Amino acid sequence: MRCKVIATYIRLSVEDGDLTGGSKVESNSVVNQRMLLSEFIQSREDLTGCRVVEFCDDGYTGTNFERPGFQEMMVQVKLKQIDCIVVKDLSRFGREYLDVSSYLELILPVFDIRFISVNDGFDSNDYVGTTGGMELAFRNLINGMYSRDISMKVKSARKTRERRGEYMGGHPFYGYLKDSLNRHHLVVDEEARPVIERIFRMSADGVSTMAIAKVLNEEGVPSPVELKKSRGIGYSKPLAEEKALWMQASVRKILRDERYTGKMISNVRSSAFVGKNIMVNNKKSDWIVVDNTHEAIISRELFEEANGALSARAKAFNRNTNWKVSGNLFVCGFCGRKLLKSSGRETYLYCQKAKYLEDTDCSRIHADLEKIQRKVVDTLRILGLAAAERAVVERKKVVSDLNMLKKQVNSLAKQFEKGKLEKRYLYEHYREGGLTKEEFMKKREQHEERLGQLEIRIGELEVQILAEEKRQQEETQVQEELRTVLDLPTYDPGVVGQIVERIVVYEEGRMELVMRSRDVYERMFRGETGYEMLGA
Repeated sequence: MRCKVIATYIRLSVEDGDLTGGSKVESNSVVNQRMLLSEFIQSREDLTGCRVVEFCDDGYTGTNFERPGFQEMMVQVKLKQIDCIVVKDLSRFGREYLDVSSYLELILPVFDIRFISVNDGFDSNDYVGTTGGMELAFRNLINGMYSRDISMKVKSARKTRERRGEYMGGHPFYGYLKDSLNRHHLVVDEEARPVIERIFRMSADGVSTMAIAKVLNEEGVPSPVELKKSRGIGYSKPLAEEKALWMQASVRKILRDERYTGKMISNVRSSAFVGKNIMVNNKKSDWIVVDNTHEAIISRELFEEANGALSARAKAFNRNTNWKVSGNLFVCGFCGRKLLKSSGRETYLYCQKAKYLEDTDCSRIHADLEKIQRKVVDTLRILGLAAAERAVVERKKVVSDLNMLKKQVNSLAKQFEKGKLEKRYLYEHYREGGLTKEEFMKKREQHEERLGQLEIRIGELEVQILAEEKRQQEETQVQEELRTVLDLPTYDPGVVGQIVERIVVYEEGRMELVMRSRDVYERMFRGETGYEMLGA
């Protein structure tokens, strides 16, 4: 089968050793991969004239497939917009043996994708119905082993430097900067030094972390995040609002960090698997601690005094205030922060920002927890009943519409097959002398035009069928979700959290439910009772 659309896939990564010196740069650079693939396609008669689409991941590891270019390519594969994938060699496609094998032997064949690895001399068209043979399997396995070997060497070299007390992280922690003469050595950030010294002194004097944070906010002292932002340094985690405040957690984190005494502490976390972006905490006994690696901001005595006072102020465990963050769906309608639950016999929701800043809109949040939970359940029950009624009315119409579309596709498909037979007979008639060349060319062009129109129309109808089936599947899923709420006796964060992404709370107990499947809910329930509580 002749390919209509060819995807060339290019990958380059530091981890593969492709960006650092030697012939690797010359052989594996993006430019050279692009040139090699272009020349290969032009040299193959069965590939020339096809539309070529390039996908490139520059600086991404081959040990997993979490790469934007690769993911975009696979989306087009699943949409049947690509017929063939061409790579320089298997290691460019991936280095994880099992995952690469899964793509070559299971996933790509399902979508009828031809796969070509130029330097490996592999073309899946040569192995239809079979695997790529022992040689390909060995190449694939060796690529995976190479990646693991490189990973072990990198980790070993990193630990050697950490044992010497060198700083191996990215941007340094609050209070320090990288030495301009040695990026593995830290120097004190003089702008942050007085803030850190003050935090430790206040804690040692018996001031709580919340009170410390409130004082710093009221005086306009930039928080660690704000200091980063002012220097043009990005912050990876999402912020609740535009300006980041000092919080209890940020003050406590500083107080607990022994690195402010001049120690370097590393190997606190490590990667769980090669190529997987999953980090795990190491045992404290496995940490690498080196004394006197950089200038201390506070003395060891002040550190111990501040932490002793902090531990003495720690509250006893209180079941009423031990609220699991994962089950807390309530957020402030003014700043977007997670709402907290008060302690005491009567519990209410409040925004923690009100504790750190005076005269803020967030102080207007004071919602009775039991009432608002009951309101959430009642709203979901109303939607559940509406969904059940809708299902009865819609089911017959949806089945009827789908059957009509499928009948049209079947009818057009028969016309298409008949047209292909007529085209074949037309050629035979011409070979037998029944038509002149001019007559044959004209009739063939008419047949091809008709077949093209039929193919386009069939494609349009199939897209409509897929869209209708997807719509029905989404609505059925919503109906099933809401059915679980109909018999729910009380608010259950586990059940509600499957349906609702967050519950936005405003003053006087007003709320909005932001659903996980917003578009589906809007399509299904616009105009229904309870819809006004669904947030955008």
